[in-house]
Amino acid sequence: MDAFLALMDGRLEGVLELAETIRARGEKAGVAGMGELWALQPRYRARLYRGDPLAANESGTGSGPLVSPLRCLLLAHYGKKEEALKILEENVVKRPLKDETRIMVDTLFLEAAVLVGYRLAAELLLNRLNVPNLYTTGISVPTCIIPPPGWGSGPPGKI
Repeated sequence: MDAFLALMDGRLEGVLELAETIRARGEKAGVAGMGELWALQPRYRARLYRGDPLAANESGTGSGPLVSPLRCLLLAHYGKKEEALKILEENVVKRPLKDETRIMVDTLFLEAAVLVGYRLAAELLLNRLNVPNLYTTGISVPTCIIPPPGWGSGPPGKI
């Protein structure tokens, strides 16, 4: 949680230090995979915000439920539009009607769809995420929060 709070505060170097601590503790406890998973989430975002090159960031290789959406998001952020479009096509547009995709995964895909301008994928995801009482995806995507009631209803610059 400290890494995500540091991320929201803009302390990007601190995020990277905390992410390494998380990874190392997971390894020491014998659950290296879980340590890496929890370290990955704040680490990739901090590296994106710092403007690190794709090679320095996670490229989304490996396995697990976050690989495809994370790779798609990174490709979108780094201007690799065609590669991101292919992933969105396969994982969003051609998705089966019976869908059990995690909300966190779809928020990553939504961000990527907006970045590359894939309107159909963004529309499908927005419709899917239009769920009553869905206010945040949790600590994993802390920058994706539905605005509170009344947001934008006042004069410019006021909530």
